[in-house]
Amino acid sequence: MIVARGNGFTDSSKVEQFVLLKASEDCLAAGFDRFFIMSEKDASRHGSFTTPGSVNSYSTVNGFDNGYGFYGHVNTTSTVSPGQTVNFVKPGENVIVQFAHSNEHGTDQAFDARAIAASLGPQLRGE
Repeated sequence: MIVARGNGFTDSSKVEQFVLLKASEDCLAAGFDRFFIMSEKDASRHGSFTTPGSVNSYSTVNGFDNGYGFYGHVNTTSTVSPGQTVNFVKPGENVIVQFAHSNEHGTDQAFDARAIAASLGPQLRGE
């Protein structure tokens, strides 16, 4: 079984690529060269968070003496920024694979572990 989890910034296709790479590497390490995906389950997690809102106010005070007393005037401007709700998905997969040898019957439809490791390995590792 291969368990793969991404974070809120991970594209689901990247998780799929890592699953294929891990299956290929495990297959080759076990002495096989082909594998089948027997079952696959979406293990993505969904969530959200809400940022707090805010209010900013700017006031000016003007005062004057008209000879009979001191008077003042206040002018206030407020800006309201409401909170925002952000939804996110953390992609994930649980995959069961079966390894096989290329000379076994029916493996022509199986994934080629060497080809996948050769193409995805350098790409995902940044080599």
